[in-house]
Amino acid sequence: MAENWEIYADWNPWHGCTKISPGCKYCYVYRQDEMYGSEHSSSECRKTAAYNLPIKRKRDKSWKIESGKVVFTCFTSDFLLKDADLWREDCWLMMKLRSDLWFYFFTKRIDRFMECVPEDWGDGYDNVLVGCTVENQAMADYRLPIFKELPIKHKSIIVAPMIGPVDLSSYLDETIEEVAVSGESGVDARPCNYDWILAIREQCIAHNIPFRFHQTGARFIKDGKMYRIPRCAQLSQAHKANIDFRIGKYMVPEKVKFEWKEDDYHKGMKAILIGYGKMGSYILRALKKIDAVTDLYVCDSKFSSVFLEDGVTFIPSIETTDITKFSCAFIATPVRTHFEITAYLISKGIRNIYVEKPAVTTMDEYNRLMALGKDCKIVTGYILRQSLAAKTMRDQIHSLQSEGFILDSCDIIYQKYLPTGSESRTMSDFGVDDDLVHVLDLMFIYFGYRDLHPRLIKNQVRRDDARPERVLETSLVYSLSEDKQEGLISISLSFLAKEKKREFHFRFINAKGEERIIDLSFDNPDGIDRLVVSSNSASGIINKENPSCEKLDLQMQQVFNYFSTGELMDIAPVEDSKYLLELMEQHLRGKRMRLISDLIL
Repeated sequence: MAENWEIYADWNPWHGCTKISPGCKYCYVYRQDEMYGSEHSSSECRKTAAYNLPIKRKRDKSWKIESGKVVFTCFTSDFLLKDADLWREDCWLMMKLRSDLWFYFFTKRIDRFMECVPEDWGDGYDNVLVGCTVENQAMADYRLPIFKELPIKHKSIIVAPMIGPVDLSSYLDETIEEVAVSGESGVDARPCNYDWILAIREQCIAHNIPFRFHQTGARFIKDGKMYRIPRCAQLSQAHKANIDFRIGKYMVPEKVKFEWKEDDYHKGMKAILIGYGKMGSYILRALKKIDAVTDLYVCDSKFSSVFLEDGVTFIPSIETTDITKFSCAFIATPVRTHFEITAYLISKGIRNIYVEKPAVTTMDEYNRLMALGKDCKIVTGYILRQSLAAKTMRDQIHSLQSEGFILDSCDIIYQKYLPTGSESRTMSDFGVDDDLVHVLDLMFIYFGYRDLHPRLIKNQVRRDDARPERVLETSLVYSLSEDKQEGLISISLSFLAKEKKREFHFRFINAKGEERIIDLSFDNPDGIDRLVVSSNSASGIINKENPSCEKLDLQMQQVFNYFSTGELMDIAPVEDSKYLLELMEQHLRGKRMRLISDLIL
């Protein structure tokens, strides 16, 4: 839409929309899909290849969308469309990451706005302009009173397609930065009368609000005569009318006060990845996608450079390397070495450190690390925080809590497949079970239960009858109540399953005895996280394609943003380790529990 305009760019993270009001009748998106023979229905919302366009870079390391651009956002759908709820949070995050851009979206679903904003929205983002679209007086009288009360820093009103006269006088005040008016395009377009446009212009002048006549539409009435205007002339004819008010260069309203700034803090960053095992290879893959990393090094004493791809420099030891030349470090070594390596990097002056979870294994290590790294930015890698299914589950839980439901019980089932050839070894030979740390993070931190301080009331360990030292399954049951066994959280761990599985089963009840069940499972065979919400009478399934590689890519972008700006967003600071450590040290003490403690931490 804006490819020939100097300061504008387009970003359509998803495509497709459902019609909800008279203005949607001859929607241009439906018309274009039909013209180009789309194999999908226009009412089917689907994520596009441009989903993460704002954080993509060119080969020369510059942003694909240059700093200072006005980004027309979601113009082939509606940004507040319910079908896109699972994707929108990522988009808010990218908008915040690219504070050097100005994102502009408009919506016919302004009544959903507060359901869709991020937790840190406050009174709005500085670089986001929201336009409320109306097409006639009825829609104006419904949407604009809602719009007027919303916490948005930059507001505009779009009267498009204008299919009848509209009086905006009672809705114009100092919070409105622009009013834009357009007729309807397409062969079936309804007429737009020039007198209607002039009336709105007079209303804007009376309130000193910038006004822009954007396009005439296909059927345009002036002085009682109907004109048929071809699509190619509708913009230029509107501009030739020369009736814009307080619209400056590039059609940017004079009233808009937005300071452009060059967001180039990533340029030239040198990163070192320490540890090239399974998780290390995933992190390397994600780092290679971040064009801002101009120099990438890998250090692992057990591997040689023949395993690495082009563009990566191999070094055998951090002790023999000048560590001070690196901007940031990523640690993916065995957990028992995390504290030692992190402390060494800090002593050498590295201030930006990412540690694959968990960062430390004891409270003593935690306290020492906090003392050493008080001036550092240290984060840990819980990629399930980037799972869209998990985020949706969190919203479901919060919704139930607002309706008076309380958690009655929770079962967490975790099964891990042991590789071929492992039958002769004990579980302790495999070291720390990092996946359980993900489970605990989601349960006690991400879903808002970190202040409940559950008590361990039951522990069971099932061992191999032939070899008692071999643990087959463990089971832990916690109580959320201080004085009675209510609100149980059951965590079951099975280590000889045929497939890897992580499942949450939440049961909620209210004062009336009504029940709600929420089930969430990760690592399905088809790579899709599944969320199932059910009640006594209905159930629904949400399948979300959000593979680990996509979650890790987003997390790496957030990590680099944190290193630069200090904004955490969805990543976990090292301080989050304290809660898990306190929980484990409180309940998993003693020689009898040592093996389970090792597995969890």
